[in-house]
Amino acid sequence: ELFSKGDIFYSRRIGGKPLRANNIENNLEENEVISNNPNKTGLINATKISGRNSNGLGIGVFNAMTEKTSATIIDTLTGNKYKKTTQNFTNYNMFVLDKNLWPKSSVSFANTNMTTKKYIANVSATEFQIGDKNFNYGIRGQFAMSSVTDSDSNGTGYKYKLQLGKLNGKWQYSYEYGLETNTYDQNDMGFMRRNNQIEHEINFTHNIYNPFSIFISMSNELDIEYNELYKPRKYMSLRLDYMFHATFKNYYSFRMHSAWMPEEDDYYESRADNRVLKIPSLLHTCARLESDSRKDLIISIFGGYSRNKASYVDRILYIYNFNPTYRINDKFSIGYDIMGMSVRNDRGFVDNGTNGEIYFGLRNLSETTNILNINYVFTNKASLGFRLRHYWSTAEYLSYHTLNKKGYLDPAPNYKEDHEKNYNAFNIDMNFTWNFAPGSEMSIVWKNSISGSSNKIMTNYWNNFNNTIESPQINSLSIMILYYLDYQMFRNLYPA
Repeated sequence: ELFSKGDIFYSRRIGGKPLRANNIENNLEENEVISNNPNKTGLINATKISGRNSNGLGIGVFNAMTEKTSATIIDTLTGNKYKKTTQNFTNYNMFVLDKNLWPKSSVSFANTNMTTKKYIANVSATEFQIGDKNFNYGIRGQFAMSSVTDSDSNGTGYKYKLQLGKLNGKWQYSYEYGLETNTYDQNDMGFMRRNNQIEHEINFTHNIYNPFSIFISMSNELDIEYNELYKPRKYMSLRLDYMFHATFKNYYSFRMHSAWMPEEDDYYESRADNRVLKIPSLLHTCARLESDSRKDLIISIFGGYSRNKASYVDRILYIYNFNPTYRINDKFSIGYDIMGMSVRNDRGFVDNGTNGEIYFGLRNLSETTNILNINYVFTNKASLGFRLRHYWSTAEYLSYHTLNKKGYLDPAPNYKEDHEKNYNAFNIDMNFTWNFAPGSEMSIVWKNSISGSSNKIMTNYWNNFNNTIESPQINSLSIMILYYLDYQMFRNLYPA
């Protein structure tokens, strides 16, 4: 809870892909090849301490260190090998203060800092929530400032978000305003898909909490969202969303979501400043049905459809999910999850030309994910979890185009590059957890990982799967011990 304050910390950044791993291939000489380029940095140590005192003040401190990581490069003419650093020794820190003011109201401060050789990334954020006793009416706010310093430059940016309205009860309504400057960057220790945007959102929600007719509860929600580019100030998108959720008296539940968007101006996909891609108007709908979660067999079914209506060819998306879970007994459960997506006539960036051209591809995309979950509880203090996941995606290109100044695509019959993609990721995670003392646990984790891609698209699932599991794999075994230290215990041992 404490380390989520300010929304500036993403734990997977620690020990993640080295900062300059993607630069190695682009800087090779003609006679050089990559022998090894690690996709993770080695973790030396990680420590997290957090707690809250009797006055409602929460304090959190986090520190982690990762080792120097290098890629190995071979000179094919001489056979010589040399290493090139992709990330130096790095120190990660986070500090959090959070104060409960009165029921449902609080204020907090958080700071993250990542330091490596000739590079420092620092983000400070504050967050507050103020409302009445039951938070029927309230206001939430967030402000953050980033600073990134390297050997050549120093950049700063900021973001803020403000929401106010009636945020609890049968009828709810709110207005939210958010802004991220074009220079704000929290991605060294946090996660942010994009910056340089302004968001306006109006929300209306109606909840029915008391049973009626065939329903236990029901909610209806309407969102209106308007987005702009921050710099230069330009229209990006308008979106209307309607959500419906109901729980029936047999404890089945049903969710439905529909959305509509007029033509959108996308300033990100072109990878060039002030170059817009016009995305045709969108109509989307999806629904999910879930059975009674109290039963031994639980089934969840999901399906969705969307269409971007274009003057030349429509973009069409189909998506599905089927997720049964069976509890064999109080100790043993098995779950299977299959998700699929198919997109026809998608438009995406592929390349830059030598004369300033921006090339896009018209493509068919597909994704299939299969997940097997097995859980066994030995005692109330020890359990074993097993998770197997296979992700497969393909991109089949139908034609290539150039982006014109108005944001539309013109045919590019002379573009001959191949961007077909067949990508697989196979993972096994097995985790044994033992709670050996109150608030303390030991975890033993085994991970198996395989990933690979090629420009040859496989059409048969099992041929593709067999080819994947025969690829090189990475295995790791880790042990983590978390021990809870009670301040009161030390206070009683050493009284003042």
